[in-house]
Amino acid sequence: MSKQGVLSYRTEGESASRNLTALSGLAPYLDLMVASALVESVRRNVCICGEQGWTDHELVGSVLLLNLAGGECVDDLEHLNADEGFGKLVRWCANHGLSRRVRREIARRWRKAKNRSVVSPSVARRWLGGFHDEDQEKLREPGKALIPKANEGLLGLRRVNGEFVGWVQGASTQFVATLDVDATLVETSKTDALLCYQGYRAYQPLNVWWAEQELMLHSEFRDGNVPAGYEQLRVVKEAVSYLPLSVKAVRLRSDSAGYEHALLRWLDASENKRVGRIEFAVSCDVSPEFKAAVALATREPLRDQPLPGMDSEQLSLPFQTMSRGGVTYKVFGVVSNLDWDGGDVIRFADGRCGKCEEAHKILKEDFAGGKMPSNEFGANAAWWQIAILAMNLACAMKRVVLGGVWAKRRMKAIRLLLISVPGQVVEKARQLYLRLSREHRALELIVAMRRRIRELATGPPPPA
Repeated sequence: MSKQGVLSYRTEGESASRNLTALSGLAPYLDLMVASALVESVRRNVCICGEQGWTDHELVGSVLLLNLAGGECVDDLEHLNADEGFGKLVRWCANHGLSRRVRREIARRWRKAKNRSVVSPSVARRWLGGFHDEDQEKLREPGKALIPKANEGLLGLRRVNGEFVGWVQGASTQFVATLDVDATLVETSKTDALLCYQGYRAYQPLNVWWAEQELMLHSEFRDGNVPAGYEQLRVVKEAVSYLPLSVKAVRLRSDSAGYEHALLRWLDASENKRVGRIEFAVSCDVSPEFKAAVALATREPLRDQPLPGMDSEQLSLPFQTMSRGGVTYKVFGVVSNLDWDGGDVIRFADGRCGKCEEAHKILKEDFAGGKMPSNEFGANAAWWQIAILAMNLACAMKRVVLGGVWAKRRMKAIRLLLISVPGQVVEKARQLYLRLSREHRALELIVAMRRRIRELATGPPPPA
């Protein structure tokens, strides 16, 4: 038997990094942030920073890049800052499009020369704390659900997301908006987080997904003890207000949390809304009376029947069941104002269970939405909102810029094949160059991405 050991190659340090980067594929995302006016939107809508140090658009940009690179906590900002080549690229892009006067104003914010490309973890934590409102926390009462009112900073982040969605609509117009309303649990170990209905500490954001654009239109961050149906009408109204004017028809899908008479009446009414009557398919509560009423209805037995001796109450299923003659059936009801065939209504309602729930998983696993940075509710709400913005930016890059097979790829594959590409950043004759290996297949792709983004930036403006 041969002797076991490590391989024979040697490891040595190299002092001259020469502005190398392991994140060349993030460069087109910087292009898209500028071309979509996202950076300018943050400048106009978010005002948490004071008159010195980092600006709000630099802080939002740092956390956005952290999400895109695969970081999941504030401390991962140090890994971004350690990438010297990427840092040089970020610093070069920071002053893009700014007048000389504005550049001077930004320079005067610093007493000493700025030596970082992205913010430090401590600065990010202090900034996130600016989204927290301690006065709202004083309104909490034991055993009662409370949704703290968003301060102007958090409302500004929502407006930024709404404006970015509007830009995507201008680049790829959809005249129908199918809105999927659903809540998701974000488990956390934070001591100030409250228990959810599953019995563990969590937050439970209520989200509105635009199915045709594959974007998160709106989200309200909530404590884990807040029922998904609580104040859902208000959230839906807010989501509809973020829709671009070019949208002509709106449809809505929801589980039984949306089975609220006030919400259904508002959706069905044609007045008081720019989009008119909203067609909907909402699951209704499956009560004992409902089960008795549908006993004679058409039934389809479960494909996998329970074992003998196991009744329906012992089954761990995410839906209601009932048994008749030893056969177990799934029981559900849909309330709708659609004038379609019943089978078409059910298939439309079932569509909510696909991309919307997948988006929740992506937010929590592919981006940093699954790991909260603070015990402060407002800080976590801002962190969640920026994760949503990062996911929307990535979705727009896949569908509007890359297209083809890239449109369905998860971030794991995109980071492997595109973002984590080695390169070198070189400044020469007042011009910055991003150099990649000629043999690397990502080179041609990145060139094509930047060409497409340039076309979008110089094309017709998005509809108001």
